[in-house]
Amino acid sequence: MLLAEKVTLRGGLRLGTSMLRVAAYKTLEKYAEPRAKTWRDVPSSPAKFNLDWLNDVLCRDVPGACVESFDFGRTSSGATDRQALTLHYNDAGVRAGLPPAVFCKYSNSLQQRLWLGNSELMQHEVEFYRAMRSELDIETPKSYHVAYHPRGWQSVVMLEDLGATKGATFCATTMPMTLDLMKDILGELAKFHGHYWNDPRLDREFTWLRTPLQLFQRFCETFSFRKQVFVGLERADHVVPDALKGINDQLWLAYGRSCEQSNRNPPRTLLHGDPHIGNCYLTAQGKMGINDWQVCMKGNWAWDVTYLLLTALPIEDRRNWERELLSHYRERLAAFGGQPGTFDELWQDYRRHTLHALMGWLVTIGAGGVQPKQQQVDKVSLDVIQRAAAAMVDLESIACLT
Repeated sequence: MLLAEKVTLRGGLRLGTSMLRVAAYKTLEKYAEPRAKTWRDVPSSPAKFNLDWLNDVLCRDVPGACVESFDFGRTSSGATDRQALTLHYNDAGVRAGLPPAVFCKYSNSLQQRLWLGNSELMQHEVEFYRAMRSELDIETPKSYHVAYHPRGWQSVVMLEDLGATKGATFCATTMPMTLDLMKDILGELAKFHGHYWNDPRLDREFTWLRTPLQLFQRFCETFSFRKQVFVGLERADHVVPDALKGINDQLWLAYGRSCEQSNRNPPRTLLHGDPHIGNCYLTAQGKMGINDWQVCMKGNWAWDVTYLLLTALPIEDRRNWERELLSHYRERLAAFGGQPGTFDELWQDYRRHTLHALMGWLVTIGAGGVQPKQQQVDKVSLDVIQRAAAAMVDLESIACLT
Protein backbone atom coordinates (compact mmCIF):
# COMPACT_ATOMS: atom_id res chain seq x y z
CA MET A 1 0.00 0.00 0.00
CA LEU A 2 1.32 3.45 -0.95
CA LEU A 3 -0.90 5.20 1.63
CA ALA A 4 -1.25 4.12 5.24
CA GLU A 5 -4.55 2.40 6.02
CA LYS A 6 -4.71 3.61 9.62
CA VAL A 7 -3.03 5.97 12.02
CA THR A 8 0.58 4.94 12.54
CA LEU A 9 2.50 5.00 15.81
CA ARG A 10 4.47 7.99 14.56
CA GLY A 11 1.31 9.81 13.48
CA GLY A 12 -0.47 9.07 16.75
CA LEU A 13 2.45 10.34 18.81
CA ARG A 14 2.68 13.45 16.65
CA LEU A 15 -1.01 14.20 17.14
CA GLY A 16 -0.93 13.47 20.87
CA THR A 17 2.08 15.62 21.67
CA SER A 18 0.85 18.49 19.50
CA MET A 19 -2.54 18.35 21.21
CA LEU A 20 -0.92 18.86 24.62
CA ARG A 21 1.32 21.66 23.36
CA VAL A 22 -1.35 23.58 21.45
CA ALA A 23 -3.87 23.18 24.29
CA ALA A 24 -1.30 24.81 26.58
CA TYR A 25 -0.94 27.73 24.17
CA LYS A 26 -4.73 28.05 23.97
CA THR A 27 -4.93 28.21 27.76
CA LEU A 28 -2.24 30.90 27.83
CA GLU A 29 -4.11 32.90 25.20
CA LYS A 30 -7.33 32.71 27.19
CA TYR A 31 -5.87 34.07 30.39
CA ALA A 32 -2.64 35.89 29.56
CA GLU A 33 -2.12 36.44 25.84
CA PRO A 34 0.59 39.07 25.33
CA ARG A 35 -0.63 42.20 23.59
CA ALA A 36 0.32 42.17 19.91
CA LYS A 37 2.43 45.22 19.12
CA THR A 38 4.64 44.50 16.10
CA TRP A 39 4.35 42.62 12.82
CA ARG A 40 6.32 39.75 14.39
CA ASP A 41 3.46 39.03 16.81
CA VAL A 42 0.68 36.61 15.77
CA PRO A 43 -2.64 37.48 17.45
CA SER A 44 -4.84 34.45 18.08
CA SER A 45 -7.88 36.11 16.48
CA PRO A 46 -9.10 39.49 15.19
CA ALA A 47 -10.56 40.08 18.65
CA LYS A 48 -6.93 40.61 19.70
CA PHE A 49 -6.16 43.10 16.91
CA ASN A 50 -5.31 46.61 18.08
CA LEU A 51 -4.11 49.85 16.55
CA ASP A 52 -0.45 49.34 17.53
CA TRP A 53 -0.33 46.01 15.72
CA LEU A 54 -2.32 47.13 12.67
CA ASN A 55 -0.13 50.19 12.25
CA ASP A 56 3.06 48.16 12.36
CA VAL A 57 1.63 45.62 9.91
CA LEU A 58 0.13 48.07 7.41
CA CYS A 59 1.82 51.45 7.87
CA ARG A 60 5.43 50.91 8.92
CA ASP A 61 6.77 51.59 5.41
CA VAL A 62 4.59 54.67 4.79
CA PRO A 63 5.90 57.78 6.57
CA GLY A 64 3.21 59.61 8.52
CA ALA A 65 0.47 57.08 7.82
CA CYS A 66 -1.55 55.44 10.56
CA VAL A 67 -4.73 53.46 11.14
CA GLU A 68 -7.01 55.62 13.27
CA SER A 69 -9.80 53.07 13.79
CA PHE A 70 -11.22 49.84 12.38
CA ASP A 71 -14.55 48.03 12.20
CA PHE A 72 -15.39 44.35 11.96
CA GLY A 73 -17.49 43.11 9.04
CA ARG A 74 -18.76 39.73 7.85
CA THR A 75 -17.40 36.54 9.36
CA SER A 76 -17.49 32.81 8.62
CA SER A 77 -15.83 29.59 9.73
CA GLY A 78 -14.55 26.33 8.23
CA ALA A 79 -11.05 24.91 7.99
CA THR A 80 -10.07 28.43 9.09
CA ASP A 81 -12.05 31.34 10.52
CA ARG A 82 -12.57 34.42 8.36
CA GLN A 83 -13.14 38.04 9.31
CA ALA A 84 -13.57 41.15 7.14
CA LEU A 85 -12.21 44.47 8.44
CA THR A 86 -12.81 48.07 7.37
CA LEU A 87 -9.83 50.32 8.13
CA HIS A 88 -9.89 54.08 8.61
CA TYR A 89 -6.59 55.94 7.99
CA ASN A 90 -5.35 59.45 8.49
CA ASP A 91 -4.80 61.62 5.41
CA ALA A 92 -1.29 60.23 4.80
CA GLY A 93 -2.63 56.69 4.76
CA VAL A 94 -5.46 57.60 2.41
CA ARG A 95 -3.09 59.40 0.03
CA ALA A 96 -0.76 56.39 0.03
CA GLY A 97 -3.61 54.15 -1.09
CA LEU A 98 -3.44 51.81 1.90
CA PRO A 99 -6.19 49.18 1.77
CA PRO A 100 -9.49 50.37 3.28
CA ALA A 101 -10.91 46.82 3.38
CA VAL A 102 -9.10 43.57 4.16
CA PHE A 103 -10.11 39.97 4.65
CA CYS A 104 -8.38 37.97 7.38
CA LYS A 105 -8.04 34.21 7.68
CA TYR A 106 -6.92 32.87 11.03
CA SER A 107 -6.76 29.62 13.00
CA ASN A 108 -8.30 30.10 16.42
CA SER A 109 -9.91 26.81 17.49
CA LEU A 110 -7.97 23.84 18.79
CA GLN A 111 -9.39 21.67 15.99
CA GLN A 112 -8.29 24.07 13.28
CA ARG A 113 -4.76 24.30 14.65
CA LEU A 114 -4.35 20.54 15.08
CA TRP A 115 -5.68 19.89 11.58
CA LEU A 116 -3.65 22.58 9.82
CA GLY A 117 -0.53 22.17 11.92
CA ASN A 118 -0.26 18.39 11.83
CA SER A 119 -1.02 18.25 8.12
CA GLU A 120 1.65 20.94 7.53
CA LEU A 121 -0.92 23.00 5.63
CA MET A 122 -0.68 25.98 7.98
CA GLN A 123 2.52 27.31 6.48
CA HIS A 124 1.60 26.73 2.84
CA GLU A 125 -0.52 29.81 2.19
CA VAL A 126 1.83 31.93 4.29
CA GLU A 127 4.87 30.79 2.30
CA PHE A 128 3.06 31.07 -1.05
CA TYR A 129 2.36 34.74 -0.37
CA ARG A 130 5.84 35.36 1.02
CA ALA A 131 7.82 33.64 -1.71
CA MET A 132 5.79 33.09 -4.88
CA ARG A 133 2.84 35.46 -5.27
CA SER A 134 4.98 38.39 -6.42
CA GLU A 135 6.29 36.35 -9.36
CA LEU A 136 2.86 35.64 -10.77
CA ASP A 137 0.62 37.81 -12.94
CA ILE A 138 -2.56 35.92 -12.14
CA GLU A 139 -6.03 36.80 -10.89
CA THR A 140 -5.68 36.01 -7.18
CA PRO A 141 -5.84 38.22 -4.08
CA LYS A 142 -3.02 40.48 -2.96
CA SER A 143 -1.69 39.88 0.53
CA TYR A 144 -0.88 42.60 3.07
CA HIS A 145 0.46 40.47 5.92
CA VAL A 146 0.95 36.74 6.54
CA ALA A 147 2.32 34.96 9.62
CA TYR A 148 2.03 31.80 11.68
CA HIS A 149 3.37 30.66 15.03
CA PRO A 150 5.43 27.45 14.65
CA ARG A 151 4.60 26.22 18.17
CA GLY A 152 1.17 27.57 19.08
CA TRP A 153 -0.03 27.12 15.48
CA GLN A 154 -2.05 30.31 15.38
CA SER A 155 -1.95 32.06 12.02
CA VAL A 156 -2.98 35.30 10.31
CA VAL A 157 -3.37 35.78 6.56
CA MET A 158 -4.51 39.31 5.69
CA LEU A 159 -5.69 39.57 2.11
CA GLU A 160 -7.35 41.89 -0.34
CA ASP A 161 -11.12 41.95 0.20
CA LEU A 162 -12.17 40.93 -3.30
CA GLY A 163 -15.76 41.92 -2.78
CA ALA A 164 -14.71 45.47 -1.97
CA THR A 165 -11.93 45.84 -4.56
CA LYS A 166 -13.32 43.89 -7.53
CA GLY A 167 -16.97 43.26 -6.82
CA ALA A 168 -16.18 39.57 -6.86
CA THR A 169 -18.79 36.84 -6.75
CA PHE A 170 -17.54 33.55 -5.32
CA CYS A 171 -18.52 30.52 -7.35
CA ALA A 172 -20.35 27.41 -6.19
CA THR A 173 -21.40 24.03 -7.57
CA THR A 174 -24.85 25.51 -8.22
CA MET A 175 -23.48 28.38 -10.32
CA PRO A 176 -23.80 27.75 -14.08
CA MET A 177 -20.36 27.81 -15.69
CA THR A 178 -20.14 28.65 -19.38
CA LEU A 179 -17.53 27.21 -21.69
CA ASP A 180 -15.85 30.63 -21.93
CA LEU A 181 -15.64 31.03 -18.14
CA MET A 182 -14.07 27.59 -17.85
CA LYS A 183 -11.52 28.47 -20.52
CA ASP A 184 -10.71 31.67 -18.63
CA ILE A 185 -10.01 29.94 -15.30
CA LEU A 186 -8.02 27.19 -17.05
CA GLY A 187 -5.92 29.98 -18.53
CA GLU A 188 -5.14 31.20 -15.01
CA LEU A 189 -4.00 27.69 -14.03
CA ALA A 190 -1.88 27.53 -17.18
CA LYS A 191 -0.12 30.78 -16.19
CA PHE A 192 1.30 29.52 -12.91
CA HIS A 193 1.76 25.96 -14.17
CA GLY A 194 3.78 27.33 -17.09
CA HIS A 195 5.77 29.73 -14.91
CA TYR A 196 7.02 26.94 -12.64
CA TRP A 197 7.19 24.19 -15.26
CA ASN A 198 10.04 21.87 -14.21
CA ASP A 199 11.52 24.74 -12.20
CA PRO A 200 14.39 23.37 -10.04
CA ARG A 201 13.48 25.89 -7.33
CA LEU A 202 10.44 23.76 -6.49
CA ASP A 203 12.85 21.33 -4.80
CA ARG A 204 15.82 23.55 -3.98
CA GLU A 205 14.24 26.80 -2.79
CA PHE A 206 10.57 26.20 -2.03
CA THR A 207 11.34 23.28 0.25
CA TRP A 208 8.08 23.64 2.19
CA LEU A 209 6.09 22.48 -0.85
CA ARG A 210 4.97 18.85 -0.58
CA THR A 211 4.03 16.42 -3.32
CA PRO A 212 0.53 14.90 -3.23
CA LEU A 213 1.95 11.58 -2.05
CA GLN A 214 3.85 13.25 0.80
CA LEU A 215 0.88 15.36 1.86
CA PHE A 216 -1.72 12.62 1.80
CA GLN A 217 0.58 10.11 3.45
CA ARG A 218 0.77 12.64 6.28
CA PHE A 219 -3.03 12.82 6.42
CA CYS A 220 -3.30 9.05 6.49
CA GLU A 221 -0.69 8.55 9.20
CA THR A 222 -2.24 11.16 11.48
CA PHE A 223 -5.99 11.45 10.87
CA SER A 224 -7.47 8.07 9.81
CA PHE A 225 -7.97 9.46 6.31
CA ARG A 226 -8.94 6.04 4.92
CA LYS A 227 -11.61 5.54 7.58
CA GLN A 228 -13.10 8.96 6.82
CA VAL A 229 -13.17 8.15 3.09
CA PHE A 230 -15.27 5.07 3.70
CA VAL A 231 -17.54 6.82 6.20
CA GLY A 232 -18.05 9.35 3.40
CA LEU A 233 -18.91 6.56 0.96
CA GLU A 234 -21.65 5.37 3.30
CA ARG A 235 -23.06 8.86 3.70
CA ALA A 236 -22.94 9.52 -0.05
CA ASP A 237 -24.09 6.07 -1.13
CA HIS A 238 -27.15 7.39 -2.96
CA VAL A 239 -25.04 9.47 -5.41
CA VAL A 240 -22.26 6.90 -6.03
CA PRO A 241 -22.63 4.69 -9.14
CA ASP A 242 -23.02 0.95 -8.59
CA ALA A 243 -19.71 0.39 -10.43
CA LEU A 244 -17.84 1.99 -7.51
CA LYS A 245 -19.64 0.19 -4.69
CA GLY A 246 -18.11 -2.73 -2.83
CA ILE A 247 -14.60 -2.08 -4.16
CA ASN A 248 -13.14 -0.09 -1.27
CA ASP A 249 -9.73 -1.77 -1.38
CA GLN A 250 -9.43 -1.15 -5.14
CA LEU A 251 -10.37 2.49 -4.69
CA TRP A 252 -7.80 2.97 -1.96
CA LEU A 253 -5.03 1.30 -3.94
CA ALA A 254 -5.89 3.33 -7.04
CA TYR A 255 -5.84 6.54 -5.03
CA GLY A 256 -2.36 5.80 -3.76
CA ARG A 257 -1.22 5.14 -7.31
CA SER A 258 -2.81 8.39 -8.47
CA CYS A 259 -0.87 10.31 -5.80
CA GLU A 260 2.28 8.48 -6.86
CA GLN A 261 1.66 9.40 -10.51
CA SER A 262 1.58 13.08 -9.62
CA ASN A 263 4.61 12.60 -7.36
CA ARG A 264 6.74 10.65 -9.82
CA ASN A 265 5.71 11.48 -13.37
CA PRO A 266 7.30 14.56 -14.93
CA PRO A 267 6.72 17.36 -15.51
CA ARG A 268 6.53 18.90 -12.03
CA THR A 269 5.08 22.34 -11.40
CA LEU A 270 3.39 24.46 -8.74
CA LEU A 271 -0.08 23.15 -7.94
CA HIS A 272 -2.84 25.14 -6.32
CA GLY A 273 -3.86 21.79 -4.84
CA ASP A 274 -7.49 22.65 -4.06
CA PRO A 275 -8.93 24.49 -7.10
CA HIS A 276 -12.51 23.38 -6.57
CA ILE A 277 -15.13 25.70 -7.95
CA GLY A 278 -15.84 27.19 -4.51
CA ASN A 279 -12.27 28.53 -4.46
CA CYS A 280 -12.86 30.39 -7.73
CA TYR A 281 -14.44 33.80 -8.18
CA LEU A 282 -15.79 36.04 -10.92
CA THR A 283 -14.95 39.76 -10.85
CA ALA A 284 -17.44 42.46 -11.77
CA GLN A 285 -15.48 42.83 -15.03
CA GLY A 286 -16.15 39.18 -15.91
CA LYS A 287 -12.67 37.84 -15.11
CA MET A 288 -12.25 34.47 -13.40
CA GLY A 289 -9.80 34.17 -10.49
CA ILE A 290 -8.66 31.67 -7.91
CA ASN A 291 -8.43 32.00 -4.15
CA ASP A 292 -7.20 30.05 -1.08
CA TRP A 293 -3.65 28.69 -1.52
CA GLN A 294 -3.68 26.64 1.68
CA VAL A 295 -3.12 23.29 -0.08
CA CYS A 296 -0.53 24.39 -2.67
CA MET A 297 1.88 21.59 -3.63
CA LYS A 298 4.26 20.53 -6.37
CA GLY A 299 3.37 17.81 -8.85
CA ASN A 300 1.70 16.97 -12.15
CA TRP A 301 -0.46 19.67 -13.78
CA ALA A 302 -3.40 17.25 -14.09
CA TRP A 303 -3.97 17.31 -10.33
CA ASP A 304 -5.32 20.87 -10.61
CA VAL A 305 -7.01 20.72 -14.00
CA THR A 306 -8.92 17.51 -13.32
CA TYR A 307 -10.02 18.68 -9.89
CA LEU A 308 -11.32 21.94 -11.33
CA LEU A 309 -13.29 20.35 -14.17
CA LEU A 310 -14.88 17.70 -11.98
CA THR A 311 -15.99 20.13 -9.28
CA ALA A 312 -17.11 22.95 -11.59
CA LEU A 313 -19.13 21.16 -14.23
CA PRO A 314 -22.34 19.13 -14.13
CA ILE A 315 -21.82 15.65 -15.54
CA GLU A 316 -23.19 16.32 -19.04
CA ASP A 317 -21.27 19.57 -19.46
CA ARG A 318 -18.06 17.84 -18.41
CA ARG A 319 -18.69 15.02 -20.89
CA ASN A 320 -19.42 17.48 -23.70
CA TRP A 321 -16.59 19.95 -23.01
CA GLU A 322 -13.68 18.07 -21.43
CA ARG A 323 -11.73 17.41 -24.63
CA GLU A 324 -12.15 20.97 -25.87
CA LEU A 325 -11.17 22.34 -22.48
CA LEU A 326 -8.06 20.16 -22.27
CA SER A 327 -7.04 21.29 -25.75
CA HIS A 328 -7.49 24.91 -24.69
CA TYR A 329 -5.45 24.37 -21.51
CA ARG A 330 -2.70 22.72 -23.58
CA GLU A 331 -2.53 25.75 -25.89
CA ARG A 332 -2.43 28.24 -23.02
CA LEU A 333 0.15 26.20 -21.13
CA ALA A 334 2.49 26.29 -24.12
CA ALA A 335 1.95 30.05 -24.41
CA PHE A 336 3.00 30.53 -20.77
CA GLY A 337 6.20 28.50 -20.89
CA GLY A 338 5.02 24.94 -20.28
CA GLN A 339 6.02 22.10 -22.53
CA PRO A 340 2.94 19.90 -22.81
CA GLY A 341 3.12 16.61 -24.62
CA THR A 342 0.58 15.33 -27.10
CA PHE A 343 -3.11 15.56 -26.42
CA ASP A 344 -3.23 11.80 -25.87
CA GLU A 345 -0.59 12.11 -23.15
CA LEU A 346 -2.58 14.86 -21.46
CA TRP A 347 -5.73 12.78 -21.73
CA GLN A 348 -4.08 9.88 -19.93
CA ASP A 349 -2.88 12.12 -17.10
CA TYR A 350 -6.38 13.57 -16.84
CA ARG A 351 -7.88 10.07 -16.49
CA ARG A 352 -5.38 9.15 -13.75
CA HIS A 353 -6.22 12.14 -11.56
CA THR A 354 -9.98 11.89 -11.08
CA LEU A 355 -9.65 10.15 -7.70
CA HIS A 356 -8.50 13.25 -5.84
CA ALA A 357 -11.82 15.03 -6.36
CA LEU A 358 -13.72 11.98 -5.17
CA MET A 359 -11.55 11.14 -2.16
CA GLY A 360 -11.14 14.75 -1.04
CA TRP A 361 -14.87 15.30 -0.84
CA LEU A 362 -15.64 11.90 0.67
CA VAL A 363 -13.30 12.89 3.51
CA THR A 364 -15.10 16.23 3.81
CA ILE A 365 -18.53 14.65 4.22
CA GLY A 366 -17.04 11.86 6.36
CA ALA A 367 -15.24 14.30 8.68
CA GLY A 368 -14.44 13.19 12.19
CA GLY A 369 -11.85 13.45 14.94
CA VAL A 370 -9.86 16.67 14.85
CA GLN A 371 -10.90 17.59 11.32
CA PRO A 372 -12.90 20.86 11.49
CA LYS A 373 -16.60 20.23 10.95
CA GLN A 374 -18.63 21.87 8.19
CA GLN A 375 -15.71 22.77 5.99
CA GLN A 376 -18.44 22.47 3.36
CA VAL A 377 -22.16 21.89 3.65
CA ASP A 378 -23.22 18.34 2.75
CA LYS A 379 -25.09 19.45 -0.37
CA VAL A 380 -21.86 20.79 -1.89
CA SER A 381 -19.94 17.62 -0.99
CA LEU A 382 -22.64 15.43 -2.52
CA ASP A 383 -22.68 17.48 -5.75
CA VAL A 384 -18.92 17.05 -6.17
CA ILE A 385 -18.93 13.36 -5.19
CA GLN A 386 -21.62 12.63 -7.75
CA ARG A 387 -19.70 14.47 -10.50
CA ALA A 388 -16.33 12.94 -9.64
CA ALA A 389 -17.69 9.41 -9.30
CA ALA A 390 -19.39 9.64 -12.68
CA ALA A 391 -16.14 10.86 -14.24
CA MET A 392 -14.20 7.94 -12.73
CA VAL A 393 -16.61 5.50 -14.35
CA ASP A 394 -16.72 7.34 -17.69
CA LEU A 395 -12.92 7.61 -17.90
CA GLU A 396 -12.18 4.14 -16.49
CA SER A 397 -9.77 5.74 -14.06
CA ILE A 398 -9.14 2.66 -11.93
CA ALA A 399 -8.23 0.57 -14.97
CA CYS A 400 -5.62 3.07 -16.12
CA LEU A 401 -3.98 3.02 -12.66
CA THR A 402 -3.57 -0.75 -12.35
